[in-house]
Amino acid sequence: MKVWTTKYALTAGIEVVNVGEEDRDGYVYTEFDCGGCIQYHLGKDAFKAKAEALENAEQRRSKKIASLKKQIKTLKGMEFT
Repeated sequence: MKVWTTKYALTAGIEVVNVGEEDRDGYVYTEFDCGGCIQYHLGKDAFKAKAEALENAEQRRSKKIASLKKQIKTLKGMEFT
């Protein structure tokens, strides 16, 4: 099955990966030749439709920008004595 992942959207962008079938808890896995795997949660960081992945990535970006603005405000308010 092909899914669009946003797990690492803010560092690597949206990726298309082939995964196995969904398990009963809503997770899918991609396996590597070296024996490792990555777990994705459908509806949270992996999507069957590209449009849903794009929407999720935009939400992640907006949250990150808000967080960085808050950090900047905190840093600007610091005083060193």
